[in-house]
Formats: sequence, structure tokens, C-alpha cells
Amino acid sequence: PKPLFTLHVSSSLIKVLALIWLTGFIAVFGWNIIRHLAFRRKILKNAVPVTDSEVLALFQNELEETAVHKPKFQLVMSDDVSTPLTIGLYRRSTRIILPKKSYSLDELRLIFRHELIHICREDSWAKFFMMFCTAMCWFNPLMWVAMKKSAEDMELSCDETVLLKADESTRNQYANLILSAAGNDT
Repeated sequence: PKPLFTLHVSSSLIKVLALIWLTGFIAVFGWNIIRHLAFRRKILKNAVPVTDSEVLALFQNELEETAVHKPKFQLVMSDDVSTPLTIGLYRRSTRIILPKKSYSLDELRLIFRHELIHICREDSWAKFFMMFCTAMCWFNPLMWVAMKKSAEDMELSCDETVLLKADESTRNQYANLILSAAGNDT
């Protein structure tokens, strides 16, 4: 069958468009890598390992409950974060970072569960893949929206998993913990 229409494009135009795409890909991908490494360096520069025996015992208990075998990641505290977070692609370089703030043991249990869910699901790799896809399709605004929504969905999914079998009191405590962390976001 004969095509409805034929689009004729010169090879020089294809080369120019490919060069524009490649430049955009390198710029977006490179910028995100550099920005992430700078952020990681900033928050880990003054981080110190957690030494409180109660906190470490609670962390070990949560590791056993989530069945994390031979954890190679570290639990640290840093003045440079306002909310707990996990950073790192490989387990050996992964850090769970707590702000230098006092939490109750119940709050820490919820925080550890949330962060360990991220680690067990390998959400860092999913975010890296989404960032790579966004760099590949840097010219498409829907890809940028998809990356942002995907990150939000990962957080909501972790929150939901933490609260799967929780009672109403724990749900309220977790909601207050999230709200207090969101209020500290500067």
C-alpha cells in the first residue's frame, strides 16, 4: 500500500537535531549527577555515626523485623538535614541520615521502618532510572511531571506500608511526625 504522506528530511537536519538532543541529555543527566553528589557531600560532611545504644538496639530490631540480611549501610546524624532520609545507590554507600533532633523511640521505630522500606524496595535505583529517562526525554514536559509524581508515589507507598497493620494511635503519631518534618523543611 502507498503511504498517505512522506516526510523528507535532510541528513544535515537529522544530525543537528541529534546533536541538540545529545547536548540536552548530557546537560540534564550531568547536572542531576553533579547536584546529587554535591548534596550528598554536603549532608555527609559533618555527619556522625549514631552511638546511642537504645537507638542502635531499636534499629537492629527493625532490621531483623524487615529481614534485612547483612546490612552494609550506616545510621548517621547530620545538622545539614531537617528530615530523616536515605541516600545512596549501593548498600555499602547507603546512609540513613537523621537530623540532630530528639525523637521518641516510637517515632524512631516509624522512621526506621519508612527508610528501610525505601532500601528494601531499592527506591534509589527507581529514582535514578526515572532521572535517566527524564534526561533521555528532556524535551518532553510530561516526563518531568512523571518523574516528580513517581517520587511522590514512592513516598506515599512507603507511608502506606508503614501503616498497614497500625492502630489508630500509631497512625496519628505517624501523621504528626510527617507534619512536623514537613514544617521543618527549609
